[in-house]
Amino acid sequence: MDEQLVPMLGLVDSRTGTAAVRDLGREADASTKAELLDLRRLHDQAGLPAENPHKGMEMPGMVSSDQVAQAGALRDADFDSYFKKCLRDHLEQKERLALGEKSSGKEAQTVSLAARVLQEQGRLSALAG
Repeated sequence: MDEQLVPMLGLVDSRTGTAAVRDLGREADASTKAELLDLRRLHDQAGLPAENPHKGMEMPGMVSSDQVAQAGALRDADFDSYFKKCLRDHLEQKERLALGEKSSGKEAQTVSLAARVLQEQGRLSALAG
């Protein structure tokens, strides 16, 4: 999910006219990239295949290439509204996944990561309002 959010985050600075949305985009970008580092480390540590099994899947909250294209055609208030909606959808699904891992996970490192994701997701959700 995070990998597919990155292109949307890359549009923020050139599409928004507001400092608040630029700040939200930067916060989300930093958080997403830090989380991706942790996820990739755990992925490699577990010896999982290199191919992302979710690539190309349409799942709730997963930003699609069509959504990125649509966002790229928008500016200012229209972009801001669409971006925040996509980010909220992403964060809501991420919360569901992290809650599931936190309550049912068996591996201490992934349970710990889920707890950190939930903490960060709550902070970003408040900003995305």
